[in-house]
Amino acid sequence: MGKAIILEQAKKLMILFLLILGILLAYQVALKMAGGSWQTEDLILGLLLFNVSATFTIGILVAQMKAELRHFTNQFSNLIGDMKLKRLI
Repeated sequence: MGKAIILEQAKKLMILFLLILGILLAYQVALKMAGGSWQTEDLILGLLLFNVSATFTIGILVAQMKAELRHFTNQFSNLIGDMKLKRLI
């Protein structure tokens, strides 16, 4: 149980970091359009980092969903097998 709690907290921390990074980059893009504070290269690098981080986070969430669905699939297949056995009895 301890490992699952740590992984859940790490996932929440990663999502929070991604949210803060996205807000910061949106603010810097708005500043750049109004006269700019960051260099263009720094802004592009930040947006690329945000894109990679978002893709990685979405990949982790999809993998977790598939693992949870696989658990339900096993339960339903066992349930179907049990019902077939009951019909034969």
